[in-house]
Amino acid sequence: MKLYNADLSPNCLRVRAAIQELTLPVELIDVDLRASPKPPALLAVNPNGKVPAFVDDDGFTLYESRAISQYLANKLPERDLYPADDKRRALVDQWSY
Repeated sequence: MKLYNADLSPNCLRVRAAIQELTLPVELIDVDLRASPKPPALLAVNPNGKVPAFVDDDGFTLYESRAISQYLANKLPERDLYPADDKRRALVDQWSY
């Protein structure tokens, strides 16, 4: 897994927190958000050139921190980071949004 990351981005922090909680192996690729043009590899994952942007081991790509976090949580449902119970899930969504 790869995560295009900027350390000071709160959205990247959200994804890094999910990764850490799930103890998933990930390669962090730091992106200078001031650079122009944006790195082609980042643009291939997110045409908007924003982070976080995620690439799974099978090549699946995703951007937007909440979508990435939910996707990762669903990879390990036994960890219950994104609960199946509607009320508990609503509380997670409340925190996320």
